[in-house]
Amino acid sequence: MEAEFGRLELSVNNAGTDLAFDPHLSSVKNMKRTLQLNFGGTLCVAGGILLLLTASDDDRIVHLSSALASLGLRHEPGRQCRQMLLTTYAAFRAVLNALTVSQLVALVGQRGKISAICPGFTAMEVTGFRPDRTTQRAAAYTLRVALDADVTTSTFCNDQGVLPC
Repeated sequence: MEAEFGRLELSVNNAGTDLAFDPHLSSVKNMKRTLQLNFGGTLCVAGGILLLLTASDDDRIVHLSSALASLGLRHEPGRQCRQMLLTTYAAFRAVLNALTVSQLVALVGQRGKISAICPGFTAMEVTGFRPDRTTQRAAAYTLRVALDADVTTSTFCNDQGVLPC
């Protein structure tokens, strides 16, 4: 990529799987492997592309996170995310938010924009198609954050605004 283009302008990261379906893994091994796969992969990719991104005039990193990563939201009675345990998935997304903050600190004073966003609880196979939020709506919000010059970055947010960490 560097040889052909010399820069990278956008990275959208949506790593996020949970190996809970593997009956051969204990809960501890599941968490270790899931975090290794999700966070380790994200960290490797982020480290590999950071220099290419900073060579751009308008570099952006968008990490797809989840309301499950928000301690503030999960403490609010009545919130849908409060009822969902998904311990390993929630832990990974919280670690991803911490990585986002670390990247912000590392790039202070540079023109890049970094955000962690929650595209919402979306109807897809892994959720049993339960919620009514479509993948198109989640993708549209992700693209808006990734491409719109006027979108506030350096935050953890969803299409309703900034979320508590």
